[in-house]
Amino acid sequence: MKIKLPINYDVPNQEEVVAQVTIPSNKVREIVMNFFNKKNYAQRRKWLKKNLTEIDVYRLDNPDEHNNE
Repeated sequence: MKIKLPINYDVPNQEEVVAQVTIPSNKVREIVMNFFNKKNYAQRRKWLKKNLTEIDVYRLDNPDEHNNE
């Protein structure tokens, strides 16, 4: 995954210093899991509902059931 990421601030020029960063997929997974592990169950569901479409999320315990939480 490639992203542009501000890494510092250049005070004399009054602008951010931006780097293009390539993050390997195993590190992306680690970052995402760390992000979600800091949230409780309700916070996770709320984030998923707000940021993903229904097709992106499905329950593994019973994939035929739709959870309307």
